[in-house]
Parts: sequence; structure tokens; C-alpha cells
Amino acid sequence: MKYFFCLVCMFSVFAVAAQDPKVTIHTSGNDPLFFIDSAVASRVEMEKLNPREILSVSVYKDKDMTTLAGTEARYGIVYITTRGYMRNKYWNYFKSKSSEYSKIVLTPDADTNVQYILNNHVLNTNIEGDLSLIDDRTFKGIRIIDKKTLQKEFGISGKTYGVIIKSKKSENL
Repeated sequence: MKYFFCLVCMFSVFAVAAQDPKVTIHTSGNDPLFFIDSAVASRVEMEKLNPREILSVSVYKDKDMTTLAGTEARYGIVYITTRGYMRNKYWNYFKSKSSEYSKIVLTPDADTNVQYILNNHVLNTNIEGDLSLIDDRTFKGIRIIDKKTLQKEFGISGKTYGVIIKSKKSENL
């Protein structure tokens, strides 16, 4: 799975780089090749990230990376995923599945009045991480409930809507 993920990332980056002649992939010194949200980044860009906005960091240091990404990856690859990137990912996915969702959550950052519930588990921490794992392989359905139903069924107040997502259970969800 790690190898497949790396292949997808590398293909995406090289496809973008190939379309824009101004984009070059290079590292300096002994730096690994940095990616932030699927885009090649410099160490300076990486260091500017707010640590609270980082959802995950993956480090790859095997020979397969050099084969996939060329000599620029000889010191490894650091792949950073931000919360905002994942928030945008699940927002786009859910709005494609529910017109009601797209009416109550107008932008990826406009879900402060929403309580997400995944497989009857109220999400309070790592929301972006948990919801970003939902895709067509795992998705079963989405239901929007109002404030009154949210209070009655889950004992949650202070939110206007509940977004109940059902998915196939996997080791990641």
C-alpha cells in the first residue's frame, strides 16, 4: 500500500511538472525531496507551515524512491499533508454525494455549525484525518439531521446540524 501511495504521489507531481516547463524538481545539499499536499515544496516552504495545520508526515527512504523520483529523492522523500487539504478533499466528496450537505456547508471552512458523526461515533478530534479516509470504496451513505434531532439522538447541543456518515468499517475508520 505504501508503494502504491508513493507511485500515485510521484505520478501526480511529475504530471504537473511535465505540463509546466517552469517547474523543476530539485533539492539542495542533503535535503530530501519535500511535498506539501502533493506539490513539490522547498525546505523553506515546509518550515513555514504551522505545526497545528499538519495532519500527517510520511518519510520514505528506500531505493524505490530514487527509482520513482530520480536522483532528487536520493536523500528520501518527506510527504506532508495539511488539515486544510484534507478538509477540502472530504468537503468536495460529501457535497458530490449530498445536495443537502452542499447547502449547509458552503465552503470547506464553513462547517463550524456542523457535528460530524462517523458510524455512530461523534468526531471531536482528528476530524480531517477520519473523514479524509472516506471514498467510493468505503462510503455507504450520508444523512443530515437538524439541531433537535442531533440533541435527541446524540445529546449534542451548540451545533445547528449533524452530518451522519456511514461507511464500511475498515482498520483505518
